[in-house]
Amino acid sequence: MCIKYIVLLTIVTANVSYGIYPYFDTQDFIYNVPKVYRISITLDKLLEYYEKKPSKDPEWYIALGMARGQLEYTINELDKSVPGKLKENLQNLTRRMDRIKNNTDFSSFVYRSKDYEYVAKAIFENMDVLSSLMEPISIGTMGTQKPYRFSFEQYVQEAKTKMPSRKAADACTMQLLISAMESQTTQNEGTCELTPECSAQILKGSGLAFQQTSRIRAAALAYLFDCLEGMDIAAHIYKLCIQVYKETKSLEAWDLPPGTKTLFMQQILYCSTQGYGEFIKPRWMNRILAWQEPKGCYADDRQSFLKLTGFVGATSVPSQKEREEEYRVKKAATSEGLEGRYVSALYSAASQKNELDAVEKSLRDVQQVLARPAIVDFISTSLVSRPVKAKLLMDIGKETGMPQTAINFLGVVAENGRLKNLRRMINMFLNIMVAHRNETPCEVLTAEPLDSATKTELIAILQKFVKPGKVIRIRERIAEDCLGGVVIGFENHHIDLCIARSFNKYRELLKQSV
Repeated sequence: MCIKYIVLLTIVTANVSYGIYPYFDTQDFIYNVPKVYRISITLDKLLEYYEKKPSKDPEWYIALGMARGQLEYTINELDKSVPGKLKENLQNLTRRMDRIKNNTDFSSFVYRSKDYEYVAKAIFENMDVLSSLMEPISIGTMGTQKPYRFSFEQYVQEAKTKMPSRKAADACTMQLLISAMESQTTQNEGTCELTPECSAQILKGSGLAFQQTSRIRAAALAYLFDCLEGMDIAAHIYKLCIQVYKETKSLEAWDLPPGTKTLFMQQILYCSTQGYGEFIKPRWMNRILAWQEPKGCYADDRQSFLKLTGFVGATSVPSQKEREEEYRVKKAATSEGLEGRYVSALYSAASQKNELDAVEKSLRDVQQVLARPAIVDFISTSLVSRPVKAKLLMDIGKETGMPQTAINFLGVVAENGRLKNLRRMINMFLNIMVAHRNETPCEVLTAEPLDSATKTELIAILQKFVKPGKVIRIRERIAEDCLGGVVIGFENHHIDLCIARSFNKYRELLKQSV
């Protein structure tokens, strides 16, 4: 809950500083100095808590970066009429934010999914831009929105019928960001491409509760990258915030039932940053200020509300086995850059559709074909346009029975002119699959193929050298010049029992003795 809070109060401070906070009795900044002092003290207490006890939530770092940029802008806009003590307080806040940021251990962050990890890291990379964005505050655009006439229980039931779920929101936002990053990387005038399913999830229809705020976040990112052609994103956000304003008033009328404080703050944050001043009301700010605990942090048990509204499923908390698998996959996907983004998207899509094994098999077949000279020429030639290459590869995929996820992957890679990196992407995906199955690859070089009994015995012996739970996966290679024996390589182990090499070794020793 503190995550949204830090940015929210920074925005309020910023709004007050240049005299556009219309809900006070006067727009005179000096009159509002006590309010700003109170906010600065509350923020300082909150930052002190997290400086001593660092958060592992990536949203905390995102909020910190946004608040830091907006607060710096506020300080630069202050004039001589602002008391020096207040300006010093605000500057001390930025220094504390910098200390927290510099001491942040990014490797300790806990991501709820691979999709969300991609979204968070994309936001990290664009933090300078995000932290400098602040729409001018306008008043009177939300209209007179009255609270819902139905009860909170009816509201919860209605929210269950809305889209997207948190899992779908993460996946579709990742899809949007990959497309946006691709446009930036190629420096072409591209558009953010969304599948029909994602378009329906985050752009069309209506939402409630966290489903609605996730739509605003996706729309704000699309607005930032300016890549959704044919759609008025600003008008879309305006429409969403009108609906949210009615919700926010309703939550207040229902006296903020348990688990809704985070939603209340998220609604105010997202729509106030889009310039809608109706969301910055003194009575709402006073209520939020009162929620701070004596030690400086905030608490809001929102999990039950998230499940009641259908935003997360009953099994949303991963098991120990799932967490271990996610850690292994994350460790295997160490490659940064564009190829890593494509592979992460492929793994996520295949995992959601339970097509990981089928996609892996298809890509292994593709990997063998990529070595053929004719295919190498086809990939490197500029005489065939990208759309033609994409269509040809997708048609071949359909004819050979590839899963749709693999077909789409090949099409996107070809369409974006990344076929030269396809072999590297496939290798990345295969490495991730090894981590997914918790396997240890073992290369065995012999003069003759191993029979099944020998292979089983060898695996049983090698299994003793790896950690419990890991599975030995043997990859055989034939080397007739070995004459006999075996050469084994896995993890940091190398065992050379090749007869030919032993003969050569003894021969060299005999020569030295002579």
